[in-house]
Amino acid sequence: MPTWTMIGIEGVAICDVERYEDARGENLVLGVGMAPLPRSETFVHENCSVSHRDVLRGIHADPTTWRLMTCLLGRLYFVVVNCRESSPLFGWWKAFVLSDSSRQHILVPPGYGSAHLVLSDRAVLLYHWSQMYDQARQTIYRYDDPRFHIHWPMSGREPILSERDRTAGGVNHD
Repeated sequence: MPTWTMIGIEGVAICDVERYEDARGENLVLGVGMAPLPRSETFVHENCSVSHRDVLRGIHADPTTWRLMTCLLGRLYFVVVNCRESSPLFGWWKAFVLSDSSRQHILVPPGYGSAHLVLSDRAVLLYHWSQMYDQARQTIYRYDDPRFHIHWPMSGREPILSERDRTAGGVNHD
């Protein structure tokens, strides 16, 4: 059974997805029965985003919700950012490439933002939430917020953003 690895950001952990392969394909363990979490947490809501190349989603932070994310299809540049403005480590970030071949879970604690840029033609990211999703509770930061200095591998291309992400400014949006 896979185990969780803490990555040096308080509460953020990564774990390989348990999977079984045979001639028919593969079976993934994503919910009940996956590797025990590094902390006691129950997930009550799930959703997924389906996006195409150059779509950038985030940076979205939630002050009270744990999130567990897994890339089911494609390839993503996934970033976790400390968005706790009272923290001396505010703005510290770490990036991962998540894909349907690497098959990893990322655990994101409350107060941390996450964002992802789609690197493949199409990608599907599955989210598990410890509370029901509430957009009004989120704080949204622009992907290019100068306080974070995040390197996005876009090779001169402009990302495709939602209106919500385009107009974000580190404020709570309804």
